Amino acid sequence: MADPAFALLESEILKNLKLNKPLFDETNTGIAAALVELFSSASARMAAEEKELPVNTFKAGNNFTFNNKGSAVTTVIGIYKGSDRVGKVVVEGLKIVPASIQELISGKGEIVSESGDQQFLVEGEGNFTFKYRTGRPGSSSGAEHDEAFYENLGQFSYNLLQTLIPVLDPKQSCKKTVIFNLIGLIHSSTNFNSSTSISEILYTVRNITMSNVEGLIKNCTLDGFLNIEWFGYMVKNWNFIDKAFAVIANGANTTAIGVAWIAAEPEIDVCYLANGNQVELNENCLGTFTDPRDGNVYKTVKIGDQTWFADNLRYEGDISQVISQQVWAAIWNNNRPTEKPAWSYYSNSATNDSDFGKLYNWFAVNKTKLCPEGWHIPSSNEWKILSDYLGGAAVAGGKMKTTTIWKGENVGATNESNFSALPGGDRTVDKGFGNGGYWGSWWSSTSVNDLSAIGYYLESSKASLGKDGNIKGDGFSCRCIKD
Repeated sequence: MADPAFALLESEILKNLKLNKPLFDETNTGIAAALVELFSSASARMAAEEKELPVNTFKAGNNFTFNNKGSAVTTVIGIYKGSDRVGKVVVEGLKIVPASIQELISGKGEIVSESGDQQFLVEGEGNFTFKYRTGRPGSSSGAEHDEAFYENLGQFSYNLLQTLIPVLDPKQSCKKTVIFNLIGLIHSSTNFNSSTSISEILYTVRNITMSNVEGLIKNCTLDGFLNIEWFGYMVKNWNFIDKAFAVIANGANTTAIGVAWIAAEPEIDVCYLANGNQVELNENCLGTFTDPRDGNVYKTVKIGDQTWFADNLRYEGDISQVISQQVWAAIWNNNRPTEKPAWSYYSNSATNDSDFGKLYNWFAVNKTKLCPEGWHIPSSNEWKILSDYLGGAAVAGGKMKTTTIWKGENVGATNESNFSALPGGDRTVDKGFGNGGYWGSWWSSTSVNDLSAIGYYLESSKASLGKDGNIKGDGFSCRCIKD
């Protein structure tokens, strides 16, 4: 659990002692700076631990140190700058080394870590997101989740083999070989899904491991292939698995991984803002989400206690695309709406989709599941919570607008919230497309009456976030908010 800030302070103290200088007076700028760094690191560590991070995380300037905080579970940390993954850190689960059969059965023994401290240096400036994933089955998705899932299954298999075969090479290269081979076997012979229980998964991996010993540990024993042949013969002919598994199932490492995995925090994002060599926690946390329905990838942002899409929705589903203004207006039918869900690109140009997303009438909001599972179109109250968090409607708009693309003055635009609002314009039932570049409009899920619903808008000429009752047949952008 070494915090690198301690090493910096120790170095400054030794330097002053060698020079016979008093340690605590205002001339000791080096010690003062080291103390500030230590307190900053401790503050960041406490803030992170409030989120119950699965591993210890220490920060000294732009250098991060990660180590295990006492869990048998391996954690994978994906480090992103914006939407690009710039690093990956694997913090291995602790291993329990039993000194006797009695300790093995009871799950006791000396706890050791084979991986030690892991380091990562944040390079460059801007927003960074650290994605902590333990791979707990049925709890998350994404690259880091999948990597952690298989790392833990590989660790489980390796511990099982090492318990049975004392001649396994203790070097990390052997473990990587076993894990690599096991992942291949799992992919070719299983179909785990989000509803598969941890116990079922581990039992299946136990069977795969014991049925494929020779292939898993080839080139991983100190005494060569003869030991593999001997063990394989014993397994196949003495039914050793069933006799031994009563002991193994209660063994220190195999049991510990299952228990720890159930309790592990599966998905935590922590965000930082880097400026020079200093990296500070950033509450407005950027991430990404892939819509499983169509593969669209959206930026996400945590603002206060809410998590929003930081892009406009581009989902099509079974909703009708309407190109003709005549057909679009006919859905409204002179205040006698047919309530047909519809969408269009701004100006009917598909090139606008990647930046501005689609424009939807309110019937698409009300009658279809526009947002993916776990997300929804925000209510008027949820828009107000966002506005209040950003200082109130009078100034919130400036903090939500991007500093580019908007035409005109773009008053107050800072995008300090990372909401990244763009001027996607709108489509009305009477005038068609308008306001592109100068105006952005978004639906809420809140209805006013049979003819209107609450919408929110931003203007280039204002720093405020506006709110109005709008005709349900009009076409606005949509954002999703996390359940």
